[in-house]
Amino acid sequence: MKKILINSLVIIFVIVLGFSFKKGVAKKGHDKTGSPLSDGKCFNCHKAGKYGVSLEMKIFEDSTEVQNYEPGHRYKLKFHIKHTGNPSKYGFQLTALSKDKKSAGKFENLPSGFALRKLKGVDYIDHTSPRSLEFLNVDWVAPDSNSGDVTVYFGGIAANGNGSTSGDGAAVNSFKIPDGTSSSNDIVHNSDLFDMNGNISTGVINLVNLKYSEFTYRIISRDGLILRKSNLETPNSNTVRIDIRDLKNGLYFIQMISGKEITSKSFVVL
Repeated sequence: MKKILINSLVIIFVIVLGFSFKKGVAKKGHDKTGSPLSDGKCFNCHKAGKYGVSLEMKIFEDSTEVQNYEPGHRYKLKFHIKHTGNPSKYGFQLTALSKDKKSAGKFENLPSGFALRKLKGVDYIDHTSPRSLEFLNVDWVAPDSNSGDVTVYFGGIAANGNGSTSGDGAAVNSFKIPDGTSSSNDIVHNSDLFDMNGNISTGVINLVNLKYSEFTYRIISRDGLILRKSNLETPNSNTVRIDIRDLKNGLYFIQMISGKEITSKSFVVL
């Protein structure tokens, strides 16, 4: 009798666990993506099923697939739970982390049935109800400059919809998005490409002691959005004036890029 009671309690626990995670595991305080912050993986519960699951992620800027990110740019992250068999429901959990295990970038424009949740200071995308589609597309705004490579950790479930975790299939995977401005094969940071005549302005910033006559400059907001990007040539001078009268009061960053070198400096608009 005691053994039957224990077995019954175990079955009830598994069923309750399955139902409690229908609205996402981050809401219950769990990371099941396989990230460095995980307390387990989704296939630890959703297992012994007939669905072979593998995960795929691609990153697009507009309609072009890319392999790395530019600081402040907006991208579309496209996830696919690939599987065998014929599951009826799908579950997703994902997060994007920097090398120091903090949230990297911002998730925006989540589709219906998903929520952005905070778990131990880190942002997660979690399903709020089982999904009938094996695809998920979300907007991601890349972090600001000098953030380094970002890794997206993704857990996916292909479920039979029986209300418990039995008979399902699941997997976890990670996808690295290199920083397009910090790769050792691309741009070297902290090069002395220019100086500034003061970093407080009401309408114009003056860049002096330019190392090269041709370069690209970018003006970046405090939250990492690229507000302006342009090419400049100064063949007869090592000084350039940049009009910033369109900028609101606040803190900004200007980046100068030439070849494989980049210099970033901050300035304040009053």
